[in-house]
Amino acid sequence: EAFVERVLEPVEAAGNLPAGAVRLLVEADLSCLELHVVTTAPRATELAGFLCDIGVPADKFAAEVKHLNDMVTELQAADTTLWCRLNMRSGGGTHAELKGGIHADVGFSVRGHLDWAVVELLMPPNQDADMLLTLGEEGYPPPCVYGCSLLPVAGRRPIFLEFELPAAQDCLRLLLPGLSFFRALGFAKPEDNVIHKLNACKPKKCKFRVALGSEGLTRAALRLYSGLKAPTKDLTKLVNVEYCLDDVPGLQEAFGDRHVHVDYSADAWGYSVALGYALPR
Repeated sequence: EAFVERVLEPVEAAGNLPAGAVRLLVEADLSCLELHVVTTAPRATELAGFLCDIGVPADKFAAEVKHLNDMVTELQAADTTLWCRLNMRSGGGTHAELKGGIHADVGFSVRGHLDWAVVELLMPPNQDADMLLTLGEEGYPPPCVYGCSLLPVAGRRPIFLEFELPAAQDCLRLLLPGLSFFRALGFAKPEDNVIHKLNACKPKKCKFRVALGSEGLTRAALRLYSGLKAPTKDLTKLVNVEYCLDDVPGLQEAFGDRHVHVDYSADAWGYSVALGYALPR
């Protein structure tokens, strides 16, 4: 509620929102959802004051906002995304437990030029981080988005990175770099029928996202952007996930019946499918 009241509503009230400024990412089985709000970098610092409403001590709040501002400066970012995640699965690696066993997290992400030397400084030191740095040595381009939680934690803060994948005329060739990311990070190659369904999404652009904590890699996701309504129900069946989005009241009315992207993810619970929506303007 604090995130909606102190972040989303003021941004909407300011008006003139660009397309995609308000986004929703929801797991097909409703086990996790994220609300993203894009605003200017100075406005994001002001809006981050909602952390005080949820009990973050003043000194910790100052440290987290300083990190946000430092990263905005480092990446020369014009915009900042503030996000809130609700995870209905136990042991989700998030930082605040709400009623009913729901885990919550809030954070930010910024887009800009990162080089591998800076990435090395930002990542928690562990074997998975070393594996990711090896990709840089092999010629992979550095990530273009950096994000982390704004809730204080002991030790190094968990982070996530997003990589732009090379463009290609053929959908399958567009998918291959992302599939190779899974293999390089130690995940099993998706089965052929899963690859077939991912290809059927007819992606026009792909990104790869990784989340890293103090113990190592916590999540990896291939994000597919398509102008088509992807066969997500078939995809969820292949990864043994229940499709529950038809049961969400108001989702279609608020965001329309067409998602912007599909996420195929791997984490401690296995493989999953999530859909990303953008508030139409």
